[in-house]
Amino acid sequence: MKADVVVVGGGPAGASAAIRLARRGVDVCLLDRARFPRHKLCGDTLNPGALAVIRRHADVTSLIEGSDPIGGMLLTARLDTGEANIGASMPLESIAACVIAGVSLRGGLGRVENVVLGALFIGLVQNGMNLARIESYLQTVVLGLLLILAVIADRVRLRYIANLKD
Repeated sequence: MKADVVVVGGGPAGASAAIRLARRGVDVCLLDRARFPRHKLCGDTLNPGALAVIRRHADVTSLIEGSDPIGGMLLTARLDTGEANIGASMPLESIAACVIAGVSLRGGLGRVENVVLGALFIGLVQNGMNLARIESYLQTVVLGLLLILAVIADRVRLRYIANLKD
């Protein structure tokens, strides 16, 4: 077999590179040690189970995506400004709230009630730092430290559970 390009690794990056090159008329040979289609929810070839899940949750996903502009308008109205970096710390706050609530970053289950309590805790910490007039950059550092402490506590908890099983 003769090919212009050989792509080694058929993961998401390798598969998408091979597809883009093939669409441009380049002869591509994709080498991977796994069989295709992979049974993952990524790439261009999805297994039938993944397609069923996507179809089942398509309405919820479109509803969530449709609410993004509304959330942006509400945040802009609340803050009375429209800067581009307003929501830059929101991913950190969301992840910190989930980890503080006991949702493991290594996979697992969590309870919605605990995540709500984690979000309330993050809000209380931020409100306290605002009342103490702590600068916003230092507030981000404090949230990062809280996240690190929560991850360490999660790791200790997982080790403790593993020791109990042994």
